[in-house]
Amino acid sequence: MKEELSRTPEYWKEKPQKEYIEYAAAQFHLPLKERMPKLIFFADKVENVHGKNENCPSGLTNVLQSLTLTLTEHIENKEEIDSYAVKAKEKFNTIKESFVSIRKIANDYKPPADACGTWTFLYQQLEILEKDIQDYIHLEENILFS
Repeated sequence: MKEELSRTPEYWKEKPQKEYIEYAAAQFHLPLKERMPKLIFFADKVENVHGKNENCPSGLTNVLQSLTLTLTEHIENKEEIDSYAVKAKEKFNTIKESFVSIRKIANDYKPPADACGTWTFLYQQLEILEKDIQDYIHLEENILFS
């Protein structure tokens, strides 16, 4: 219950900003740093093994690598909050565009009937990633930048 509650801006409105920043680092930043290389590995594996399959998510590895760079730049940005907010909003737009591309390449996370376990797992993890990043962006926009 607290996990769901803590992903809402209302929970954080009366809390110190420092407490939210620590929460964001633990709940979003560190897991993203760990998760993205694994997703890139799986995407590359699927593209290499199934590249001739018409449903193969060709280009997914490149989009994930670009997304990782954008996320890393955002996470490591430690400037003043006003400057951070402007740059973060630009990064968020890039991140949102990346997920439009990812969804298109990955057929809205619906693997084909003949997809292997890695392919299916990759799509499940991408959908979870998108939800987590949507939650993160929502919190940043409505707590730090409001």
